[in-house]
Amino acid sequence: PFLQKPVQAGSTGTDTRALAQAFSLDAGETACLALLEGRRDALFLTDDSAARLVAAQLGIEAYGTLGLLIRAVRKGARTPAQVLKIFEELPARCTLYVSSKLRAEILAKLRSEWKPRS
Repeated sequence: PFLQKPVQAGSTGTDTRALAQAFSLDAGETACLALLEGRRDALFLTDDSAARLVAAQLGIEAYGTLGLLIRAVRKGARTPAQVLKIFEELPARCTLYVSSKLRAEILAKLRSEWKPRS
């Protein structure tokens, strides 16, 4: 089983606690990272870039929404066309902020790499 025993309050590892404080992570992100620490098969999903940096320092694989969409194509769970459609609809469907400039760059890159059909 993934969680064999619960993590007790205040039981985060020294590295996790120090990095979480240095990057001003919330208690929930810190607790999640503590649960995942040492579990090499785990994925940490968060749109908080600071939390992803801490995860990387701890050797935990982390993805945000955009990375998860790209991973879905690479793993064959979604087609490039499906991911482009999802990405194009994100601003209307969720609160994830992606600047207009970054959004345009990502869409252009996705379209040029995958050349999806309409």
